[in-house]
This record gives sequence, C-alpha cells and structure tokens, in this order.
Amino acid sequence: MDKEQFHNALNRFRPGDFVGMFSDDYMGAGKIVDIMKSDHTGNIAVIVKFIRNIGNDNNDRYGGDIFLLSPDKKIGMNPDTWKKLTDEEIQAYLENRKSQLDEKMNNF
Repeated sequence: MDKEQFHNALNRFRPGDFVGMFSDDYMGAGKIVDIMKSDHTGNIAVIVKFIRNIGNDNNDRYGGDIFLLSPDKKIGMNPDTWKKLTDEEIQAYLENRKSQLDEKMNNF
C-alpha cells in the first residue's frame, strides 16, 4: 500500500479508541493510548494498552505495547487487520478472557 493509503487506513483510529487486531496467528483487543508519526520516515508508532496485559511491565513502563507501522510493510502490523470494537465486542472479549483466566486458575 502506498503512503497515502497507509495514512488513510490509520486515520480511522484515534487515542481512546478500543480496537481489535486480528491476523492469522494473533487476536487481541486494547485501547489506543497514543499515535506518533515520524515526518522523517513516514513510519507511525501506535501505543496500545491491551486488556490481557494489565499489570504487565510494558503497560506500566511505556503505557502499553508499541507497534511500529510502515507503509511498505517492512515492519509492524498491517492496519487493515485492525477494526474499532463495538461495546458488545468488547464485552464478549472480556468475558472470554475471564473464562480463560478462570480455567487457568482452576488448573493451577
């Protein structure tokens, strides 16, 4: 994707948005904390606080996980795999995570 398409793909998102990130080998839900763009390289750093990582060192130190995104897809994730989550999707994700954690605790 060219730079304009790349930036348009990311313009859908703002700090404070809850997003889901999906790919063949990953699924996560979190809240965008900050979006920083490099005028020099055109790359973008997105800081996302993932629900699954609350209390994790990276969340505490950096405010979330940092994703480096680039229009040439040489680094980072493809923003086309991201989508804003509805309240219902957030609730379903939280319930799923809670049941996973309950199961882990029962097997501990």
